[in-house]
Amino acid sequence: MKVNDNIYMLKIPSSLNPDEFTYPVIIFNKGKTLLVDCAYPGEFNAIRTAFYKEGLDINYLSHILLTHKGFDNLGCAKEIIKNVPDVKVMAHWSDDKFSVDIKLKDKDIIPNFENIKVISTPGHTPTHISLYALDEELLIAGNLLNIECNLLQLTNKGLNFDNETYLDSLKKVSRLSINKIISYHGGMLEGTISAGIKTLIS
Repeated sequence: MKVNDNIYMLKIPSSLNPDEFTYPVIIFNKGKTLLVDCAYPGEFNAIRTAFYKEGLDINYLSHILLTHKGFDNLGCAKEIIKNVPDVKVMAHWSDDKFSVDIKLKDKDIIPNFENIKVISTPGHTPTHISLYALDEELLIAGNLLNIECNLLQLTNKGLNFDNETYLDSLKKVSRLSINKIISYHGGMLEGTISAGIKTLIS
């Protein structure tokens, strides 16, 4: 799905549950292509097919950005790295099991993508980040929020690392001007998103 000339949202069917989808995001800028989150492990072909359905070629991918260290977000990142040459990985964390080329921190502007700002939103995991597209007033939320039946939903408390920190992160993003949100579990929603977040946490 084309969000604007520089941002696309993919819809990837889960290989684990036919009724479940993930929604990675593609961002373009100045000849660079960034993929935000990587579906479930083993779904490289599904991602490649989703690229082609949008008239895009995964072989031009230059960067992967991981919003957090989740099984369904790391997903097939290693498969992508294996199949697409010279892809660089961005994340807010790094460890011995997964190499990160560009480590991000709160308020960073993504290298080569100067319209995209990093928002540190821990709570679901200790190092979760979201992205804010400045000119679009779009929050790419990762697992910070879900969308069900066109309604914003909080992440299941039982899946969060720290619920108090999670609520603090929601308060933080609610102060942004957000007119669109893309949830990794739920897709895109438009409207007065900031007000909707404030209602959820009030």
